[in-house]
Amino acid sequence: MAEAARLMLGLLTGLGDGRVDVIQAVGALRSCVRPELADGLVGWVPSLAAHRLSQVPNDHDDESATVPENVQVAVQNLLSGGTQGILDHDELQSLTSVAGPIPSHDQSEWASAVFAPMSMPGQAAGVIIYWRSAQRPPFSTQEADVLLTLTNRCTPLIVATALADHQLFDRDLADSLPEAIIAVDPDFRVLRWNPAAERLYGISAEDAIGNPLATLYFTHYDDPEMHTDRAWEELVRTDHWEGYVTQKSKAGRTVSVFASVTTVRDDLARIVGAVAVNRDTSDIVSARSRVNLAESMLYDVLDAAGSMTVVLDGNGIIVAANREWLDVALATGAPMAVVSVGADYLSPVRAAVAAGDVTAGPALELLESVLSGSRNTGSAEYRCDRPDGPHWYTMDVSRVGPDRAIVVAHREVTDRHRLEVELAHGRTHDLLTDLGNRLWLEERVSRSMAEPSQEGREFGLIVCDVDGFSAINEALGYPSGDKVLRVVADRLRTLCPPTLGIVRLGGDQFAVFADSMWGAVPLVDVAERLRAGVAEPIDIDGRQVVISFSAGVAAAMPKNGDTPAEITSELINRADAARMDAKSQGRNRVRHYRPDLRDQSVSALLMRHDFSDALHAGTLELHYQQIRRLADESVIGYEALIRWPRPNGPLLTPASFAEMLDEPTIAGPLAQWTIKTAVEAVVSLREHFADQSVRVGLNVSARQFLDLDVAGNIQRASRSAGIPSSALVVEVTETATFTDNHRVVDQLNRIHDLGALIALDDFGTGFSSLTHLRALPVDSVKVDKTFTGGVGTDPTSGALVRALIALGHDLGLTVIAEGVETAAQRDWLAEAGCDYYQGFLAHRPARLADELAASGN
Repeated sequence: MAEAARLMLGLLTGLGDGRVDVIQAVGALRSCVRPELADGLVGWVPSLAAHRLSQVPNDHDDESATVPENVQVAVQNLLSGGTQGILDHDELQSLTSVAGPIPSHDQSEWASAVFAPMSMPGQAAGVIIYWRSAQRPPFSTQEADVLLTLTNRCTPLIVATALADHQLFDRDLADSLPEAIIAVDPDFRVLRWNPAAERLYGISAEDAIGNPLATLYFTHYDDPEMHTDRAWEELVRTDHWEGYVTQKSKAGRTVSVFASVTTVRDDLARIVGAVAVNRDTSDIVSARSRVNLAESMLYDVLDAAGSMTVVLDGNGIIVAANREWLDVALATGAPMAVVSVGADYLSPVRAAVAAGDVTAGPALELLESVLSGSRNTGSAEYRCDRPDGPHWYTMDVSRVGPDRAIVVAHREVTDRHRLEVELAHGRTHDLLTDLGNRLWLEERVSRSMAEPSQEGREFGLIVCDVDGFSAINEALGYPSGDKVLRVVADRLRTLCPPTLGIVRLGGDQFAVFADSMWGAVPLVDVAERLRAGVAEPIDIDGRQVVISFSAGVAAAMPKNGDTPAEITSELINRADAARMDAKSQGRNRVRHYRPDLRDQSVSALLMRHDFSDALHAGTLELHYQQIRRLADESVIGYEALIRWPRPNGPLLTPASFAEMLDEPTIAGPLAQWTIKTAVEAVVSLREHFADQSVRVGLNVSARQFLDLDVAGNIQRASRSAGIPSSALVVEVTETATFTDNHRVVDQLNRIHDLGALIALDDFGTGFSSLTHLRALPVDSVKVDKTFTGGVGTDPTSGALVRALIALGHDLGLTVIAEGVETAAQRDWLAEAGCDYYQGFLAHRPARLADELAASGN
């Protein structure tokens, strides 16, 4: 990171002229970060005692601090847990709540802390804890990263000096350090010569160990007042000496070194040896000239730079680059020669342009214009391909004064770019299927209208949907319904020619757009192909789902002045009207648009609106048809039938509006109104008839069972009216009961437990098995009028009705014949053993008031 590198440079510069021991190293680190990043820091390094840490004093005048046991445990727990970075509340508490203050530091001031472990191979970890008081804002993640990086780079120096101070000769640790570690006995014979020493002096450990140090290299002191005897006197007096020296080894190498020498004493304080930590400063010395040249522009660069910064000279040659930019550049696979100091920065940009990278063009143009002096600043966005995928960056280029450096600052904007792409895609695409949506269709129409070749040609559109899709959602659940829609979308992609555009308009409704209605493959043929292909069974969670498609095909030719939105809307309206015509003709078919279908569609929309208004305004009516006993013509009950007195129109029966009755916004409220009105009719009928057993039957569809607690509503309504639930008969069709959704059957059982009767309507037209019928709480069955209409004249109808009557009786049910219109039909049914009948022969449906008046009351 750039900030960490800057701090590290300051730290090394600060150490360049002073002693390098652990106190000085940590003190230099403390000076680097205060007050810019932290109020202070606490450092612990491995001590002589096994598994212990010792605290680094603030300066040489402080006494060596012993870390209390509770503090030791808290720090070791954090280290063993792999903690690093900003401490959360609990972790901070584990340090600040321990008994006994940390010497020289009051934990009560710690409001925010960064925990920075120091670890090296073969050595127990130490730690630096940076802290801030409550008077400053908590550490940010970026600040924590800077401190972690800085600590990591300082670790070898701090740990190495700690080892020297503690007289540690651990071989594995010494071997892992980048500094040359040399241990000698009192006669200066070499005892330890680590690999770094081998590399520094070109002398192997085998050749060095056991030989006097003076035979291995000659030392020249950089300080003109220093010499060997004086250095030895200072070492004996203070147990430490350090300074810059130039050494020439017997291998012929000349190196610049910062040497830090510490004595090793035994229990009687006698010198038994010494340890030298020699850090190669050859690179630092050679780099100082370059640093001095760049120093004048350093602060300008920092002021103008972003998080990743490169400094160029007037020819586009790299003269400086921070670490973060270098890390990103290397992550792209670029060789070091291309991104190091002295390389031509524009060369890889030109190569990217030549390779066809369209994003590199604006970046190259910007760089060349600033370098040429035609402009001073500018920004460009470009893509950079990395192993983990494409990344996006914003490049800000600035000229820092005339004839000075060019600063190129980079900021990664990948997340923003991806979000913009996702938002743009989501604006025009369906989230579930990733097909285009209506806005995408409008844009496709707009592009087609703009093409000169499309002038005078008709656009075509298929609008199609899944027949009975709501039943799939109800039976299998909405997640399974979504899977069906995704499969349908995939099949449409496979079946449609690539020149056509596929969209999802919403729900289970899809559309296919053709910019030429009469292209290579006529659109009607495509619609038929889709209808046939979608009909293949779909495996959803181990269940085979068979669906069918209804489709409408329409065409429209843009006229002068038409907008893409208007043409799109016209195409959808026409094709949708044709789709509705396919539905009305029995589904699973394709229909072409006719002008009269629009009128029918508008009429159906108005009727739906008017019916909803009538339901909520309470202007619907129930008409009642008598049910009579065949044995004596006595009235045993009534069936309540819905009638709609539409304003300025005739009285409508359900045949005119049956499709609306199961719509989600209508089904539940309609069932609730029917129950309430039928209960009120029972009260009136029982008040006017001596026979208190008269019942009223009401029709309930499967959709109404799903949208309303029918059983609960019957119980509440009958209880409120003071009548038994047995005064009601719930009529339900065979098809409604034969469903995987157990809600219908569960409610029928509850209704039966209340005492209400259940009649199976349209008996014989459904698909109930005997086993299914036996499982239902049914009291009676009603033979459909399609069978009773032919008795006495059609032998087949007669045979079917006799079989149905016999089947009903065998099941222990009473049988009611519907649609009886002649005396001959009635007599035949009586002779066949039917129990009850209803139809125009006995009574036409009438309003309750008219029925009561006709009965003489």
